[in-house]
Formats: sequence, structure tokens, C-alpha cells
Amino acid sequence: MALTRVFMNLIGNAVENIPAGCRVDISADVVDNTWVEIHIRDNGLGITTQEQAHLFERYHTSMKDTRKLGSGLGLHICKMFVEAHKGEIDVSSVLGEYTDFIIRLPYNPKGRD
Repeated sequence: MALTRVFMNLIGNAVENIPAGCRVDISADVVDNTWVEIHIRDNGLGITTQEQAHLFERYHTSMKDTRKLGSGLGLHICKMFVEAHKGEIDVSSVLGEYTDFIIRLPYNPKGRD
């Protein structure tokens, strides 16, 4: 359930914050037989380097006029949930080109702990 909330939040944020005509792509790959790496990437407005440094902080909200105002908890909670599953979450973005949220979760093909 927690990971469902993570994906719903990231996909919802992407859809709500990109201009008309942009798109959201979702992909997943196994990396080094160790991690499942999931990308939620849009080709929207991008996020500044300064903003990226604070995205996962509690109560942090964007100062851009083009972004929907939120509580500042969504990405912080996403980070907590991903880390609770022994994973990592990161962002890569270039202003005016794209934003890519990357989630890495332990790869467990047999469903064992």
C-alpha cells in the first residue's frame, strides 16, 4: 500500500505540473541483479538545481508560480516510504527539459527477505 501511494503521488505531481502537450513516461529495469530502478519522467518545465536540493524536505513547497501549491509533505512521505522498503529515491532534472524521479528498490526475484 505504501508504495502505491508513492507512485500515485509522483505520477499525480507530474501530471499536475506539466504544461498541456507534455507527457509522463514510466519505466522500470533491473540493475546489476540488485535493484529495480523505476523512472517517472516528464518532459515538462524541469526543476532548478537549488529546488532539487530541498524537494524531499518536510514542508518544502516550490516557489515557482507554475507549480501547484501543496502541503510540502508528499515528497517527504514518498522518501520515508521508499526508505522503509530499503530503497532510495532521487531526482534528476534540467530546467526547461525534463524531470525524472528515480526509485531504486532491492531486487528480490523470489519474494524472499
